[in-house]
Amino acid sequence: MYGLVDCNNFYVSCERLFRPELINRPVIVLSNNDGCVISRSNEAKKLGVPMGIPAFQIRQLVEQENITVCSSNHALYGDLSRRVMCIIKDTIPRQEIYSIDECFVQVNNHGPEDLSRIGEEVRQRVLKGTGIPISIGFAPTKTLAKIANHIAKKQPQYNGVFILDDAKTTREILKQTPIDDVWGVGRRNVKKMIKYNIFNADDLTRRSARWIQENFTVVGLDTYYELKGVECIEFDENAPTKSIGRSRSFGEPISNKSDLYSIILEFAEIVCTSLQKKGLLANRVMVYLKTNRHNKKQPQYFPTAEVELGEPTDDLSELAPVVKSLLDKLYSPGHLFKKAGILVSDLEDVGGRMPFASEEQKKARSMQQLGKQFAEKYGKSAFFMAARDPSILETVIRKDQKTQNYTTNLQEVLRIKPTM
Repeated sequence: MYGLVDCNNFYVSCERLFRPELINRPVIVLSNNDGCVISRSNEAKKLGVPMGIPAFQIRQLVEQENITVCSSNHALYGDLSRRVMCIIKDTIPRQEIYSIDECFVQVNNHGPEDLSRIGEEVRQRVLKGTGIPISIGFAPTKTLAKIANHIAKKQPQYNGVFILDDAKTTREILKQTPIDDVWGVGRRNVKKMIKYNIFNADDLTRRSARWIQENFTVVGLDTYYELKGVECIEFDENAPTKSIGRSRSFGEPISNKSDLYSIILEFAEIVCTSLQKKGLLANRVMVYLKTNRHNKKQPQYFPTAEVELGEPTDDLSELAPVVKSLLDKLYSPGHLFKKAGILVSDLEDVGGRMPFASEEQKKARSMQQLGKQFAEKYGKSAFFMAARDPSILETVIRKDQKTQNYTTNLQEVLRIKPTM
């Protein structure tokens, strides 16, 4: 059996963890630069706040209903996510992390009563260890586990754990599941399925396998069989990382080339840290810039440049000149850039390279370790490349309602004052 573990309203739950006065109140969390709604409390959902709506469009509703607005704090969310995932893995060892707030687990040879007990144990351990509420859905396939999780989360009578394990119940639930709620069915396919009178998951399972493959390819066929309880999407505890990227939209547009270089270097540093943690090396690098496509009064420009490296690397000092070269190709004076990003790909395991590392590569490894020690002792901005100005990015990101980094910055740890 598969289980899908999902944190309830994760970003909002993280905010409430250190601000208990927000419990039972409508709360929303905004995307980078306070742009769009990316997380809503149940109370905010009941007030009709849609997911993804631009913040300025609900300004009046926010004021009328006294909705608390929080800027996104991804350092806090990422740290709490790691804690949640570690507790889950400690309880159910077979785990496949799917996103920052979701993971699949696999349990074998357990009946419904055992699954209920395991699910409740995980919920209680995560709640006690982190304060984050979760829901769990168990089913014979990943696709059905997604549906089971939705029921566990939305229907209070199941106390956050729902098991989908018999044909009759599954059939009834599939009839109640809109086709656009089925995992793996994209927007284009939804329109096509509705054209063929497929409105819910059960409608899809009533078609023949041959018809599904002819009209929706092999991916659609996998979804079809998964809904019928046949495992097609493999469980992979060590899913290979195909690429690692970092990008950010700016609250204020940037035209200065050196500022762009400093920002992309900061993204490259984050990417290199991720490569090092995963034990990977990159063979290709892409850099891209974007103007604001919504501002029709400004000239539009969306350049991308990519290069294959001579040697795979995870070292910022080796990527820095590559990034500069790519930015030189992309940059065009007179444009106001709203977004920038970097993507490394064609990744390989560092283990196959290290035995043959050159002296320069060994020195680079020593420098990486020194940088980590400085960061742990003095903060992440204590040791950085001279070409990068750590303050630039903060000046162009709008986060008017950002909370403190309670778990990752000693200067922002929550202080409790004793009362007499």
